[in-house]
Amino acid sequence: MARVKIRYYQVTKGRAYWKPTEKMKNCGFEAQSLGKDGPSAWQRAEELNVLWDNWRVDPGMAKRAYRPGTLGHLFDEYHKTNQWRIKAPATRDEWEYSFKTISPVFGDISVAAISFSHIDRFYEGMLSSFSLHKTHRVMKTLRALFNVAIAFELITANPTAGISNKAPRGRKEIWTPNEVDKLASKAWNEGYKALAVVIRLAYDTELAPVDIRQLTMRQKLKDASGVYFKTSRAKTGKRAYATLSERTASTLINYLASLDYVIPADQPFIRNRAGRIYTKDKLATDFRYIKKQLWPDDKRQLRDMRRTGNVEAAVGGAQPQDLSAKAGNTIAVSNSLFETYTPVQLAAVRRADKARKRGRKALKKNKKH
Repeated sequence: MARVKIRYYQVTKGRAYWKPTEKMKNCGFEAQSLGKDGPSAWQRAEELNVLWDNWRVDPGMAKRAYRPGTLGHLFDEYHKTNQWRIKAPATRDEWEYSFKTISPVFGDISVAAISFSHIDRFYEGMLSSFSLHKTHRVMKTLRALFNVAIAFELITANPTAGISNKAPRGRKEIWTPNEVDKLASKAWNEGYKALAVVIRLAYDTELAPVDIRQLTMRQKLKDASGVYFKTSRAKTGKRAYATLSERTASTLINYLASLDYVIPADQPFIRNRAGRIYTKDKLATDFRYIKKQLWPDDKRQLRDMRRTGNVEAAVGGAQPQDLSAKAGNTIAVSNSLFETYTPVQLAAVRRADKARKRGRKALKKNKKH
């Protein structure tokens, strides 16, 4: 396998490790095993480097040493388990994000001493201080962390069980095909060629940005209907077939041809302008920059491309199993959760693509009236 140049990244006998310097260790950053050398390990190493870079800007993010038995110590110990290691990077980031809110309140308290009344006051305090979206995220992580405490035999019951965690309203924003074209063209003309590819891939495939960032050319295949990638969702692990339109496939070819270096087939090909693998934050920053030039006050995000595809396909008459196959996860249909237990089939994805075409025509026609 070709080697990549990533800070603090080392490979020993095919296993990847993130090894911080002594200075970084003194700041609370520990060496981490990243599993088998490959795209997933590269991505995690880049994310750890972002955490380090962020800490250098804000030293207040330094890790603390907690007393045994406290919630903070439990969280640190959980980091050392295999169950933590196999979590998707996005899930680990979610836990880390939430614990920044949890730790000032419960980090130094014994897990066994935290009661329902403590949680109840904490939850009400969050509702009055934070958005419903953040409150829901933090509470979801806290509930899961107490389940870990049960597994560690620190407690026998979850004190969050009696809390009704109100979920925020789902996003409704979508993009039109014309807007997608404008975004991709603007990104390309501004020199953000990989971003142009990401935008078109996001619209065509309905993959989440994290999944697009991890695509490799080794996953690229072709059948009579066109080009597609055989991959899996980072969040759920479900198999996904990411089908490309002719225009997106052409944009991808042109992007690769524009590079003055060759990307090995087993490495992520989405690179920022510095030639590095795109991180979550960098991709979001570049997307906002391009979007702002076209629509300064627009609040839509790259991830809304995913919803756009579902709306188009649903309007076009796609069946629930086809929508689920296309998205590579479970979906909501008529306010009830539809889950497919059968393997994702490329044929189902192609049916969803055809339904999207019908849906685009219908949406365009309704907009005129």
